[in-house]
Amino acid sequence: MRGTVTRSGNDTRWGLRLERGFSLIDLLVSISVMVILMAILMPAVRMAHESARRVRCLSNIHQVGIAVGVYTDDHRGYLPPARFDEEPPASDYGRGTSAQSTPPAQNQSQEDDGADTMFLRYRSTNPFTNAPLWDGLGILIGDNYVNHPGVFYCPSHHGEHPFNDYANEWVNGGGTIAGNYQYRIPPGITRITDLDRKTAIVADGMRTRLDYNHVIGNNFLKSDLSVGWYADVDGYVYQSLPERPRVRNADPRQHNPWQPMDDQY
Repeated sequence: MRGTVTRSGNDTRWGLRLERGFSLIDLLVSISVMVILMAILMPAVRMAHESARRVRCLSNIHQVGIAVGVYTDDHRGYLPPARFDEEPPASDYGRGTSAQSTPPAQNQSQEDDGADTMFLRYRSTNPFTNAPLWDGLGILIGDNYVNHPGVFYCPSHHGEHPFNDYANEWVNGGGTIAGNYQYRIPPGITRITDLDRKTAIVADGMRTRLDYNHVIGNNFLKSDLSVGWYADVDGYVYQSLPERPRVRNADPRQHNPWQPMDDQY
């Protein structure tokens, strides 16, 4: 509070006028309002960011689908072979690509993904060469059907095998590389025309529950090269995924997490 001079005509009179500032209570109320607004807005902001990442993920899978289509056109309909698929006859290795010039090692890890794999490259066990071999979807980048490794990584990924774990291998070469998308070849299938058009062949986050990237669903690619989103409303896919990577000869009673995507349109 301070004194101010007021004038009326020729008279000069002293008066007092109160100039009120923020009190501690006002400050606390303002902070409380800001906290409440942030609490209301943050979930919406997080949802917006996740929606954007989901679209980027779908774009990645769409690019993979285009590359698969071009690859099959160039290889008489053959799909990129995968090391962790059911082991085909030796004559099936090296179908027009250097990525499968040797069969899988007999002592390969039993902690794999059965018929669906996220591995893109692995160390050769060929005694005549130590060069790493591209595998599955990795063949697409090894044979220049895909130009950037980021295509194989979901921007929402929060489990094992993030891009940063393999940044050095991507730049300098060598070693095993894994991605975030699962590539699925049903047993006995070699050509894309052998598949039902509704069969899902690529999906994101299908390795374990921790890897289920978008939590409420996942993007996928079908054998007709269409892409889509499966909303896991009842949690069937999530509950069908194992807590840890499946092993070969897993319990056949286990639910098939791919089935809902196969059934969707």
